[in-house]
Amino acid sequence: LLSGFVGFLSGEPLVALWEELLTSPWVDYPRLPLLLWFTGLVQHAEQQLQEASGDELVPNFFRTVQATSRALPDGWRPVLPLSADRAAELQQVSLLAAEKYREAQEEIHCKERHAKQVS
Repeated sequence: LLSGFVGFLSGEPLVALWEELLTSPWVDYPRLPLLLWFTGLVQHAEQQLQEASGDELVPNFFRTVQATSRALPDGWRPVLPLSADRAAELQQVSLLAAEKYREAQEEIHCKERHAKQVS
């Protein structure tokens, strides 16, 4: 997600994603288009993912999604209907997860500082 799918999507869908990112109606939740496109790509690769081997599950997952994403036809778009209420709910989940992550990282940094002071 950090790369904005550059080198991941075929040409025309990549341009369409970036147009959506730059003109997104989701002003209060700017990451939503990235999540919708990623979810759509996983959905698009579902058959190949079911056939993939169980070894190295996470690397195989990303390789499979990336391979199917590179071969997307022009005009492909994720088909994930999303209501404004559901988007608001997802935003709340995202904000709570981000806050928990921030708190966990802060706790780790505090413990590291303490360990340096003690030693």
